[in-house]
Amino acid sequence: MKKLVPLLIIPLILAGCSKTNPISDEIKFTYGVFLGSNTDDIEMMKQYQKVVLEADEFSKNDIKELKDGGREVYAYLNIGAIETYRDYFDEFKDITIGVYEHWEDERWIDVSQNKWQDFVVNTLAKSFIDKGVDGFYLDNSDVYYEFEEEKIFNGLKSIYLELKKTNKYLMINGGDTFVYECINRRIDLHTIMDAVNQETVYTSINWDNESYGRSTEEDREYFKEYVETVKSKNLDVFLLEYGQNEQIFQDVNVYCYQKGFYYYFSDTIELVTNKTTKGSQPLNEFNNNPK
Repeated sequence: MKKLVPLLIIPLILAGCSKTNPISDEIKFTYGVFLGSNTDDIEMMKQYQKVVLEADEFSKNDIKELKDGGREVYAYLNIGAIETYRDYFDEFKDITIGVYEHWEDERWIDVSQNKWQDFVVNTLAKSFIDKGVDGFYLDNSDVYYEFEEEKIFNGLKSIYLELKKTNKYLMINGGDTFVYECINRRIDLHTIMDAVNQETVYTSINWDNESYGRSTEEDREYFKEYVETVKSKNLDVFLLEYGQNEQIFQDVNVYCYQKGFYYYFSDTIELVTNKTTKGSQPLNEFNNNPK
């Protein structure tokens, strides 16, 4: 089957980009998630219109360099867990509540604690806003799946409500249990988020050897129902998939084209820049998508 490769396109003005900040003709793809990358990878990231990165690894000038081409830059923000290598881990280790399976250097955290909520919103998020990011890629709301307690739900909701006051774009990674609970409680999702990114809808990860395959039909149908429910609420949807299986890649491409979703395929869970420049639908393909 035909592979997606970088295409020459006519620069377009997209929602969120003004006439004073046109889309650079360097941009070939819509969406890329590069949490394992650093400043050495900026030139590669310039091919993508929407970029997710670890803002700690980039300066204000680095982020401005990316945005000057009409890109949107989103900072990774871990709201439901904490990594042991963070320089602030010791300050919060007393409110950690469990080891994160498959990620030995990460701990779930009690999001109901005021000191954590304050730190996430007024220290971490503020520091990234000061660098000029357009929004946040909010990870580990699945803490509510692991600890399905009222205080955890309310803690997450409080963090989202406070972050929404920043007027930045909020993309929740995963968090289906939390999102469905919001829907069940008749909470308007627009008051707490703007988009959902869902990992491994079509792909799977073998954690024993970090290999990648196709998700089970049961898992795939569950997550397709989830993201389509989110889309029905007029939120944006992003898919993050893993591996190098060409048939799965094409299946995702067709599905996202039909549904008006963004997607990114990474060769690795380390989420370094994709050296093959294959991994997201071309920018012109997305803009021609009749959503």
